[in-house]
Amino acid sequence: PSISSTPDFDPLPLPSGFIRDIQAISENNFIRISWNPPARATAGRTIYTIYRSNSPLTTLPLMQKATKLAEVGHPTNSFLDQ
Repeated sequence: PSISSTPDFDPLPLPSGFIRDIQAISENNFIRISWNPPARATAGRTIYTIYRSNSPLTTLPLMQKATKLAEVGHPTNSFLDQ
């Protein structure tokens, strides 16, 4: 008989075009949203669009109902939601 083992789970890395490590932290009664930029983010070309919604943005119709708060350009990697 042989014994096989299951290899450790190794999650797939996100593609290089995705932001990572999104955080939301309370700051003076507001919320600061911050993130790590994509590996290939370029100043003047990479734009981050921030939306607010009461529901998860899992479909296009829900995304269309969300409130667009701002667009910020790289290298900015945070936004203060007032």
